[in-house]
Amino acid sequence: MVIEAIHAAEFLATKGISCEVLDLRTLAPLDWLSIFKSTAKTGRILALDTGTTTGSISGEIVTRVADKCWKLLKCAPQRLAMPDFPESTSFALTVNYHLRAEHIAKKVGEMLERNIDTSFLANQREHPHDIPGDWFTGPF
Repeated sequence: MVIEAIHAAEFLATKGISCEVLDLRTLAPLDWLSIFKSTAKTGRILALDTGTTTGSISGEIVTRVADKCWKLLKCAPQRLAMPDFPESTSFALTVNYHLRAEHIAKKVGEMLERNIDTSFLANQREHPHDIPGDWFTGPF
């Protein structure tokens, strides 16, 4: 989700919104100090996850931030993760499955109580919805 988060942050910067993208790189050990510092700096957190919503690392991050940083938060901690069902093998059924930069930017707008038009992000895509970009070469 880091690449999509960077695309969303770059787009949001054109709207006057500054976002900090924190790439955790590893889940064990999880860099709680960096997460807490970023939350303290911004007063907000949006945890992104390529796993399902239920039982995801983003859920753990949101829970821990709410537990440890509640007084620092300007709004409820949020997360974006995949639906709680396996990805379909049908191209048509995966249209709304994958999270992209436009979903991230829209959620950030909601957290800031701003209406952000993300149609530019969606319309600039040159690849089908299930291909992240030119950089993706596999594994299949």
